[in-house]
Amino acid sequence: MGKQKLQHHLALWADLELAGIPLAPVQNRSGFDAEPPLTITLGRDHSCARIKELKNGSFGYILPVFVRRNLPGETIIRDVWIQTSWFDNCIEWIDYPRFPGSHPDCYFFAGDTERFSSETVLNHQFLGTLSKGNIREGLLLANGLRPPDEYKHNDAVTIILNILDQWDALHSAELQIKIKRLPKRRMAVNSRPRRSLLARPDIIVPPRSYIAPPAPKEMSQKELGANLRRFQKIMRGLSAKHKHTNRQAGSKAHQHVRQ
Repeated sequence: MGKQKLQHHLALWADLELAGIPLAPVQNRSGFDAEPPLTITLGRDHSCARIKELKNGSFGYILPVFVRRNLPGETIIRDVWIQTSWFDNCIEWIDYPRFPGSHPDCYFFAGDTERFSSETVLNHQFLGTLSKGNIREGLLLANGLRPPDEYKHNDAVTIILNILDQWDALHSAELQIKIKRLPKRRMAVNSRPRRSLLARPDIIVPPRSYIAPPAPKEMSQKELGANLRRFQKIMRGLSAKHKHTNRQAGSKAHQHVRQ
């Protein structure tokens, strides 16, 4: 602790003692020692620390942590949360799982096959009291939104683990973990299925003939005469029908005039 900060603490404690507020012995007061009240680092199994892309599009935070109370007295952990360098206000701790029957309790991310034994996870046992020398060591598991695309696969990013104690004092630590993204899926090509060469037979066009068609057969004199008589008969019938129609029309017109 710097000299000016120590003097500031001593002045505050003197004011509190003059006001009749009881204080712990100086050697037991938080802030007197240069050592921080809490040590917050990655846990021993730091190789598993990652922000893992899940199949549903969200990201799972797998954070092995180690927390120890260094000074005399107690720290009551009231709250803990993760802060990222990008904006994400949807990071939430995974709830404690409860399986029916004799199956062991395991934490897991929705839609993911990886399982974490509840004995190694701190989500349900992180809050509480730490006396001097007491520790919290294990995994913290949380769900969050997708990080910006500028953070590539295997990029190391800094996240902040925040712990709030009974005095509303904030204890924070920066932790380095890697982003693990899923391989990009290939876009499906909407192509027509290939047909077999024999699926549709070829249309065979008959060859064009270059031989002139035979000339029409000439009619005999007898056939010509019969055709001519048939034509004359048809014309006489048409002429008679036309005259009869005209005669009826004239008769009707004459009667109309007389009336």
